[in-house]
Amino acid sequence: MLTAQDSIAHALPAHRIACLHVATGEVMANQRVLTAGDAIVLTDETLLTLSTTGQAEILLFDINPNVNLG
Repeated sequence: MLTAQDSIAHALPAHRIACLHVATGEVMANQRVLTAGDAIVLTDETLLTLSTTGQAEILLFDINPNVNLG
């Protein structure tokens, strides 16, 4: 949960996929405004910066694209 005026910088490992979903509220993610229900997928970025002016809930998934699930 993010509260008003929170700011976070999260390093993204190379060769990983990050998926950010905004459950509630509004956040600024790498210069993009996202609101409740929005999601972005980051594949070639090394840093995710988040900020908010109000309360928000987010889900951040760090995915290894090379995992064999079968």
